[in-house]
Amino acid sequence: LELGLPPAELTEKIIEILTTKRSVYHRVGALMVLFHLGKSAKAAMPHLLEAIEDPSAEVREYANLALMGIRTPSMRLQII
Repeated sequence: LELGLPPAELTEKIIEILTTKRSVYHRVGALMVLFHLGKSAKAAMPHLLEAIEDPSAEVREYANLALMGIRTPSMRLQII
């Protein structure tokens, strides 16, 4: 996925959207980008762990998908 910014910089901008926007559509869009960034978006992990407890079922679902896209087998133990 080529989005014009280095993955670390893009991840920071997406985290900002995820944490400051109240619209479900903005947050779900941010989560989709994090999913597609995969392991490059590891810096977003703490925010994704918060998002899986969001009041919105859509946000929770996409947060779980983003976590699945980012995590590696060794990260499973860190999350649990």
